[in-house]
Amino acid sequence: MAHHLAAPLAAMHLGDFGADVVKVESLEGEDWRRWGRPSPSGDSQLYLAINRNKRSLSVDVGTREGRAVLDRLLGSADVFLTNYAPAVLRELKLDAASLRRRYPRLIACALSAFGTRGPDVDRRAFDMIVSGETGLLLKPEGVPAPLVNGAPIADTMSAQMLAYGVALALLHRERTGRAQAVETALINATIALQAHRFIWLDGDPEPDLSPPRNSILYRAYATADGFVTVAVISRRLFQRLCRAVGFDDVLADPRHADWSKVSVWQADLAERFEQRFREKTTDEWLQILGDAGVPSGRVQAGAAVFEHPQLVANEVVLHTRHPRAGGYRAIGFPLKLSSTPGRIRRHAPALGADTRAVLADLGYSGAAIRTLIAGRVVRD
Repeated sequence: MAHHLAAPLAAMHLGDFGADVVKVESLEGEDWRRWGRPSPSGDSQLYLAINRNKRSLSVDVGTREGRAVLDRLLGSADVFLTNYAPAVLRELKLDAASLRRRYPRLIACALSAFGTRGPDVDRRAFDMIVSGETGLLLKPEGVPAPLVNGAPIADTMSAQMLAYGVALALLHRERTGRAQAVETALINATIALQAHRFIWLDGDPEPDLSPPRNSILYRAYATADGFVTVAVISRRLFQRLCRAVGFDDVLADPRHADWSKVSVWQADLAERFEQRFREKTTDEWLQILGDAGVPSGRVQAGAAVFEHPQLVANEVVLHTRHPRAGGYRAIGFPLKLSSTPGRIRRHAPALGADTRAVLADLGYSGAAIRTLIAGRVVRD
């Protein structure tokens, strides 16, 4: 019972590996169906991208009959996954405490922007808001304002955390017979993404969370025809880089000998490295750096990413066909399991496409289903 990106994406990850996911929506359908670029199916491309391997139940849970449908569905489910606001869940009696009393084996899994306790519990937010408050919106030199991230990383990280939490809770219930609540928040996910640098030693005046400045070690360089990325995180790799670009004199310079102070002296070399990389094409530099054992890559976007031969080989990009939208390429299965691999069993459903089937699974007779449809309690 979720909308927009993060929680529906988590449900798709679970569905990819065999979960029977029922997507519960209002009679109008969630906003994500209409957000962004349209597709021939009538739903947005954003909706198609993250809602495969689900069945669609369209029901008005604000009616007595509709709530009875939802309650029956919850009684048959293993997991209730939602990103409705905490206050809304409490009002609907769909919060973890209320659900535990009625459905002791149900794992209640909830995502919110800021969590279920603390001063910001009732604030509404999206990815960019929490990214800005937790240090993920960076302002490079010469740019008037922080840059919005190219991908909604708080949403996608929290989706991974939700799916992981569901798996852990299911394993615990399998072993003990006891269900538990699972929750995370977008703001938690943004911190989890910074585990490598999120540390503040007692005694230090402030934590070092600022972006690197003038780094020659871990950055993208402009080439004669594009950009190349270079990742040099050890002295050994720095030596290889200098030799590859013809800067042996840098290695011989005693000013650059103390590797513990690299963050200080590397700025003096930035302009020189930038000029050198502009002298050759991206392909030429990739050949040179690859031969030297320096981690490097090209910067690309758009069609080139969809056609990346390694992504295709890894089945991370899949070319499939939707019955209403036609052929398309989308995310495949980043996670590999040898015995139970992910697969597409259902394409993103039309609103209410499975309403009759889900109601039949819940024990409703054909006549009862027709009555609910005629009364606009559900939509098929």
